[in-house]
Amino acid sequence: MGASLQTHDDTLGVARQAAPELLRQAYRKRAQTCHPDRVPPEAQHSAQQAMADLNDAYAVLSDPVRRASYDRWVDARRQRLAAEQAARQAAGQTPAWPWVLLAATIACALLSVATLRPAVTQATAR
Repeated sequence: MGASLQTHDDTLGVARQAAPELLRQAYRKRAQTCHPDRVPPEAQHSAQQAMADLNDAYAVLSDPVRRASYDRWVDARRQRLAAEQAARQAAGQTPAWPWVLLAATIACALLSVATLRPAVTQATAR
């Protein structure tokens, strides 16, 4: 895929169908490394953002109902990204239908002129 999708599973560093105990362990391990109290003052802001992301990911993945809903959303989002990428690739190729449409339009125009010409010739001959 051209655009990658950062999921809560990626944030916690676990497999998509990870067990609740594994989620808890991964959350605790990541929280210890990026907790704002454990980083230098110049990295406080990024640590706070990382903790917010971790908390959000754990809150969603630890609740079975929210996790099922989130998994459906991730599947739909991945399908949409794949469809958008396929559309971008298809847009790079020149489709044949405009040329067929142009040829049909010219043929109809020539046919119309050919059928009207005898009528115009007869009208001017009188």
